[in-house]
Amino acid sequence: MSSAAARAEARRKAILSRGTDRLAKLTTSSGRPEDAPVPGQSQTPPRPPPAASIEDPDPPLPSLPPFAPPPNISNFLGEESPALPRSRVSSTTGRSRTTSGPSNPLGMPDPSAWSPEQQEQFMAAMMGGLPPQLTSGASTPGAPPSYEDSMPPPNPFAGMPGMENNPLAAMLMSAAGGGGPFSGETSALPSKPKTLLQRVLPLVHIAAVWALVLYFVIIREPSVYMSTTGWGLGTGKGVADRWERLVHTASGSSGVQVMPFFWAFVTLELILHSLRIFSGFDTFRPPTLLAIALPHLPSSVSATIVHGMKYWQMGSMWLDDIAAAIVAVGFVVWLSTWLAV
Repeated sequence: MSSAAARAEARRKAILSRGTDRLAKLTTSSGRPEDAPVPGQSQTPPRPPPAASIEDPDPPLPSLPPFAPPPNISNFLGEESPALPRSRVSSTTGRSRTTSGPSNPLGMPDPSAWSPEQQEQFMAAMMGGLPPQLTSGASTPGAPPSYEDSMPPPNPFAGMPGMENNPLAAMLMSAAGGGGPFSGETSALPSKPKTLLQRVLPLVHIAAVWALVLYFVIIREPSVYMSTTGWGLGTGKGVADRWERLVHTASGSSGVQVMPFFWAFVTLELILHSLRIFSGFDTFRPPTLLAIALPHLPSSVSATIVHGMKYWQMGSMWLDDIAAAIVAVGFVVWLSTWLAV
């Protein structure tokens, strides 16, 4: 009995010494003096165990359950977020996709995601047509036009979120001719085929310029030559000889007289361009990108651009007529080399 009691007393002292060491470490780290009373510990010395406990062997220590943190400590520390209930958004165009990632950890529906129906509408607008559901109810070819057919085609981007005021959608509608905000400028221009006079008008310019050159070569130059020199070789072979000399010499020594051809050419150009303007053939169709940008510019700037492009078109035609006159003079000189032999 004495040996068992000695072992129990030694074990008790070892346990108390370990507890005292731990308590000393805690008080040292917290800055409290060692002799300060420990809260929750009485100042009375421990009572000796009863004789029955000394005589009995050391009972086993009770096994405590594993430590489980409170259920709300993870939420308090920010380790996890509560899963919010997902709301089912019902729409006529389809169910939007839900994406989860670093920017969207809750898996909420992405408002920028398009449904397959919206993607089909976008592709149909890019290809210049209407959505399939809009073209399915079209009237037969032989039926008279109804009220729905006379209405402008609907906007295929109307059902898409954020696409009502999108400039890209407006540009696509303008290019497709679907009645977008920019289609007024392009649809106002006539899309009728060219008339016969419009097709032959370039040939009229060339024929008028060549007729003017032949008039000066055959009629005007010989009369000026005869009135200046008084010789009788103003027509016939003498004309061919004078124009043939232009191949080797200058105009002053060749005998070809100086004539006011420039003013006659300017008068002819004024007549031709006046015919185009009063006939309504000077309609200018700007390029597609320029037609899209013109409605957004100030009225003075857009008017300056349109009139500037019209004058540019007139200038290009004037250069074409000058080229036709130069070709006609060259042809006269080349033909005179055959007639002067």
